[in-house]
Amino acid sequence: MSNITKVKEINNFIGKNCKEPINETLSIMILSLMSCDYRQFKNLKIFDEWYHADISDIIYNDNDAREEIKKFLTGWRTEKEEIKLIIRIELYKHIILKNIREIRRKYHDISYRLTEQGEKFLNEKL
Repeated sequence: MSNITKVKEINNFIGKNCKEPINETLSIMILSLMSCDYRQFKNLKIFDEWYHADISDIIYNDNDAREEIKKFLTGWRTEKEEIKLIIRIELYKHIILKNIREIRRKYHDISYRLTEQGEKFLNEKL
């Protein structure tokens, strides 16, 4: 399979799944992980930045979380690849809702930071 076909396949999968409602179970996992570390500056919380790979690895290596996520797998590729993609899709959904801020730097270096609105969202769901 050529790289172009793989990219189209991934884009189609992302496009289809980004239109679905938020997965509350996975959202709570991601947002609670991102809310762990922050610095207080006057009345403002500044949350640490996270990379997609770090979030995916932590959730994938947690057996309880992985078992919970397996319910949502469709058999698209390998289990690890699909979990990474599902997490990325959930991050995109939260970027649209302004719960997470995407931070782009040079060389396609993208990190994510929880916003105060995202913290409120998380507190409502817990």
